[in-house]
Amino acid sequence: MKKKNKKVNIEPVIIVYGLFLFFSILFIFIRNYQVFHIQKLKYNLKTTQINDVKIDYPKFNIVLTDKIIKNLLNKDFKLTKGEVSTYINILNNRYITLFFEISYENNISYKSYILDAKKNKFTDINFLVKKNKEKILNDKIIEMLKIKYPEFIVNGILNSEGKRYYKIKNNELIIYYKDFQITPSISENIFVQLNYNEIKDIINIDYKYSKNYINQNIPKINLNKPIVIFTFDDGPSPITTPQMLDVLKANKAHATFFELGSLMERYPDITKRAINEGHSVGSHSYQHINLAKATIEKVQEQVSKTEEIYKNIVGQEYKFFRVPYGSYNQMVKDVINHPIIIWNEDPRDWESRNADQIVNMIMNNLHDGSMYVMHDIYPSTVEAIKRVLPEIYAKGYQVISLDEVEKNFGKTFETHIVYRNVK
Repeated sequence: MKKKNKKVNIEPVIIVYGLFLFFSILFIFIRNYQVFHIQKLKYNLKTTQINDVKIDYPKFNIVLTDKIIKNLLNKDFKLTKGEVSTYINILNNRYITLFFEISYENNISYKSYILDAKKNKFTDINFLVKKNKEKILNDKIIEMLKIKYPEFIVNGILNSEGKRYYKIKNNELIIYYKDFQITPSISENIFVQLNYNEIKDIINIDYKYSKNYINQNIPKINLNKPIVIFTFDDGPSPITTPQMLDVLKANKAHATFFELGSLMERYPDITKRAINEGHSVGSHSYQHINLAKATIEKVQEQVSKTEEIYKNIVGQEYKFFRVPYGSYNQMVKDVINHPIIIWNEDPRDWESRNADQIVNMIMNNLHDGSMYVMHDIYPSTVEAIKRVLPEIYAKGYQVISLDEVEKNFGKTFETHIVYRNVK
């Protein structure tokens, strides 16, 4: 007699499994709800080692968030070498920003990420600003670039492909630029700082207001970098001097102009512009005569007339004087109540009137403290300076004025003394 098969009732199993799944999902939902609506998003700093590299990272004790971060490290750092510094910031109790600086063999590279912990998805920098305000953010970043860097660097960034990395603080955004095609190539790390005060009308996060905000992108003299002094004689010219000022401005460079009093008198607005744009302006006498061959009365006239003209234009006395032809004697030194500036490098632009030759002579004689004598009245000199300034910047030099030398490097220029060097 055959036994009847006993029918197994699987409905209770399905019900139990379904209830388990339901409560598991409910638990995860409630936990995440608490994190984002009740608890503050907090982390403990942990360290992991990938190959031989130690990396600090945040652990939030939120399963999915921690898994995303750990997977990120294992994927993106598996080929990394060197030392890694980590910067972590949380904005609006939602956005986890991670910035890594990697130092290896005197090179610095970066990695940056923005994790929307509410959605557990990576997002871009536009989370900082209100909807449809992304262009304003981008325009403001470009504005900061133009304030800080010479035109050739800005053009390289705007016209080539590269990578941007973001260090996001409570009061500012720092953007680092890598792998852009910049000509001539430079070795310095390129970055700009965008304080949230600059975008306060479009900002979409809580931020720390900076009461004493100062734009950190305004170029500053670096005491650890070599300096170059460009001096220009015989102007101002109504045609070429404004062109020279444009070139200097585009390259964040300052020069010293030794102007003739007779031309200052004729073109006062050019003299004013040079001073307003941070250049030094001194005297080259009134008429460009050889003072060493003149009478004391003539020397006094050449000095005093230019002093009066300059004071009428600027409202104060000029400081520096350059004798025409570099020619002087003891009488000239005694009469001129100003520091007398000569030079230590002469590209002889007045002789060649050839931009290629001028460029070669400048670059072949470049050293810390080079003080070149040139003339802003020749188109060939303007062209040479336009070509040479990016090259000088790329080599790590600063082109600064005599006023900046005195202000920043502790150099005191004394009256009746002749100077051929600034160092």
